[in-house]
Amino acid sequence: MKPSTAVPGHEYRVISTAIVGPFRIDLAEITPSAASALLASGGPANRRIKLRLANRYARDMQAGRWELNGEPMILSPEGYVIDGQHRLTACAQSGTTIRTLVIRGVPSTQIDTIDQGQSRSVADVLEMRGAVRASLTASVAQLVVLMKDGWWFTQRPSVSAREVEQALKDSPEITESVEAAWLVRRLLQPSFGGALHWAFRQRDAYLADTLFQRLADGDSLASDSPIGVLRRQLLENATSRARRRDARATAAWTVKCFNALLENKAPRLYKLTRKGPMQESFPMISSTPGT
Repeated sequence: MKPSTAVPGHEYRVISTAIVGPFRIDLAEITPSAASALLASGGPANRRIKLRLANRYARDMQAGRWELNGEPMILSPEGYVIDGQHRLTACAQSGTTIRTLVIRGVPSTQIDTIDQGQSRSVADVLEMRGAVRASLTASVAQLVVLMKDGWWFTQRPSVSAREVEQALKDSPEITESVEAAWLVRRLLQPSFGGALHWAFRQRDAYLADTLFQRLADGDSLASDSPIGVLRRQLLENATSRARRRDARATAAWTVKCFNALLENKAPRLYKLTRKGPMQESFPMISSTPGT
């Protein structure tokens, strides 16, 4: 069915429809080709597409996590897209047909009054569902989602609430890593700390737990042991004002410490060289067994 005779070629299947005041409300199935046609319709200036957001929606669509939730796409009387461009971009990109409400008949002049509310963050969703340390849990779970896709401390793509919920369902031990990160929050950036604890546990759970517990309490640590060296550096960094290293650097030190434990080495210093001929990439977790 054509939603507008003024802008031909926009075809989507209408499942049911209702007239409410000046508006027509369709329950519709939108195919990737229909989404592309709607996006190409032109009309009033809209926001620039945020690819990270569209990619996040597309992943949810491809994974079957996209649901009909009552949030409509909005079209003008002429069929121009007023609200919904990121969802349509994701539909076209994912190759997935989606079911959604479509409200038609909203004047284009109203575009600056639409979508002005504060969107719910992933942490907001978790908090509403009773999660403890919801903000940190959301941050750690987002990084775990990315780690499972091969991310390792580079530029971060966007992660959806559905992806986070699925990660917490598939890997409930994430909550244990959140608590481990909380113990060392004054030494390590908490979301990085939680993600590292989770990743370390995939390699050696005992060493991962030991590392974070000894960083937190310092019990029975020799000053020249791998954890002792790291703890001293992190404490000095936490109190330094002149040359404080950023969260990525301290995370790299922590990976190097874990590798030293795996490989039975005793480094005197951890560092991440970022410039010059000795520039390093962010360290990976060692696959070498201890001897």
